[in-house]
Amino acid sequence: MVSGKFLTLALVGLAVAALVVFVLFEHVPQSETETGRRADAKVPGEGIASVEDGQDAPAATGRSVGVTMAGRGKQELLSGMEGLKDGKARETYLAGMVSRIAALRPEEALEQVRLLQDAEARDMLMLALLAQWSGATTLDLVRNRDVTRFGVAGALALYLMDSGKFSPAQAAALAKEGGAGRQAELLARVASKLVTTDPAAAVAMGSGFEGRQQNRFYESLARAWGASAPDAARQWASQIPDPELRARVQTSILQAEAAGNPAAAARSFTQFPPGAPESRTRLAGSIAESWANKDTVAAMQWASSLADPSDQAAALQGIQRAAPVGIGARVVSGNDGFPVLTDFVPGSPASMSGQLRPGDKLLAVSDGQGGWVDPRGLPLGQVVDLIRGAPNTQVSLRVQDSGGSGQRVITLGRQQIIHRTP
Repeated sequence: MVSGKFLTLALVGLAVAALVVFVLFEHVPQSETETGRRADAKVPGEGIASVEDGQDAPAATGRSVGVTMAGRGKQELLSGMEGLKDGKARETYLAGMVSRIAALRPEEALEQVRLLQDAEARDMLMLALLAQWSGATTLDLVRNRDVTRFGVAGALALYLMDSGKFSPAQAAALAKEGGAGRQAELLARVASKLVTTDPAAAVAMGSGFEGRQQNRFYESLARAWGASAPDAARQWASQIPDPELRARVQTSILQAEAAGNPAAAARSFTQFPPGAPESRTRLAGSIAESWANKDTVAAMQWASSLADPSDQAAALQGIQRAAPVGIGARVVSGNDGFPVLTDFVPGSPASMSGQLRPGDKLLAVSDGQGGWVDPRGLPLGQVVDLIRGAPNTQVSLRVQDSGGSGQRVITLGRQQIIHRTP
């Protein structure tokens, strides 16, 4: 018996093939389908099969065909359809075309795609090639953020580059063909592959952008470069003539560095230009938040060492976002409207008391004035704020275990949560 999973995958594959066939068939240029059979059409087994007048097209087999089609004439792509009058025979032929074109080298397959005059038909054929080459299902492609953000050509360019089938230069050329609205971000993704080996070529990919598009390209490239080689990225950023853009790029570099190595980013922060106070305070908060997630004590020591009161305040706020004063329990939504306590921080009041268990349902939180607050219907952020508070104060919780047994009231002291990643 065929399994449900196998049947689902089969239906998905058929849906992709049917969609491609429909679009290609609907957009076949008349001049390429109503002329006589080309005398130089390839015979079966030597690339795309030829079809004599009056014969049916060969059914799609799905087998890869090792062929080379470089240098073929413009009508080669659809030459086998020229003698076909029956619509179903044409659809069958086109369904086989997808797998045959996918068997080509990517450069040659894309040359065949470019022969189609209709932009929608080209997009659908590239989408089919992306599915064939990557093994993605229709649902995968629908959920693919690269497709929605950068268009089919952009997503295909990124796939070919990331899989090693295209160089960054080839990917950039294909990405530009698509004309996606997020060209700056797309080319920055491509340039990030070059930035450590050929930074000049990576920066040059954004040379055609101006204004907001240029800013987006530079900031996106700075984030990728800052994560891999922040010192080299800073050297590049220091040469940007526009002071506002330079500050934004330097901010992106430090934020990317802070995500991977907050201690190094904190050292680099001292060299950040003093003429950009808003960027400095935002950076102080980002660095402190990233550091507090890994080493809260070190982040607090760094924050206290900052001379500028605005920088110090921003750093302390960042620490509180990552390591607040509370009981050290994560709160998530429950199925019946009551929040659920889970994921206790090691060494926190929730973990050390022994009175709470992951999965406990939160029925009520003390309001600090002798009353209780029902958390049902409240946003989770508001529930969390009720539990948090000043150091060395107390909060009471009315909870029930996940099995639904009797309620119990637990009082815990709030403490500064300390993260320490080995």
